[in-house]
Amino acid sequence: MHRQGAIVKNWVPFPVEMPLIENNIWKDDVLTKYGIRQPVLYDYGFSHNNCNGRCVKAGQGHYKLLKDRMPDVFQKIMEQEHHLKICVSAYRYIMDDKVPEGERIPDDVRQLMLQELDDAYRDYFYDRAPHPKTYIHPAGSAAAAYMKIKQYAFMKKTGDKPEVVAFNTEDGQHEKHIRYPSVPYPLRDLHYEVENDMQMDLFDIGGCGCFLEPYDSDDAERMETQL
Repeated sequence: MHRQGAIVKNWVPFPVEMPLIENNIWKDDVLTKYGIRQPVLYDYGFSHNNCNGRCVKAGQGHYKLLKDRMPDVFQKIMEQEHHLKICVSAYRYIMDDKVPEGERIPDDVRQLMLQELDDAYRDYFYDRAPHPKTYIHPAGSAAAAYMKIKQYAFMKKTGDKPEVVAFNTEDGQHEKHIRYPSVPYPLRDLHYEVENDMQMDLFDIGGCGCFLEPYDSDDAERMETQL
């Protein structure tokens, strides 16, 4: 029900009908009436039945539950995240045009490198192969200044390196604040933290917020009127 207002707004000028809301139909009543068993993910304690538990927007609590209840699925998505990181990082490394012009990868060499990357990962990401082909990230043979693999992960967490942010307030005052930027938090790190019984945020469920917008009192009043 909390999605109704945003969905109606996003589909303008098309009319939107929501029979479950308009007719006050509750899923629990329907499941009981027709003897339909709820999906097993709910039995496992998940908050939704999407993506077989493999939500790339999920949080620490979700993935810990996935590791505990569906370890094979967790292992596979942990491997996929690693290979996705290498693939995306390599692509952006090859395409980077922010380096000095004299040190950029020539266009003809760049095309060959992109083809090599595609050959290594295409079948794996299309689920036609259990593993990608052997691939060495281009940073592995680069000069020391460029020998860096950028990290990517489905999750992020607050980093431990402070950053000073300077800004001017509305009244013209100059202020400085210290913040701790978020950093990638790979599933592999979560795996080892769970194995070592380290503390984590079990209430960080995350997940997809399809069509969601900030919920305000006007939305609530409008929905009550419709019901």
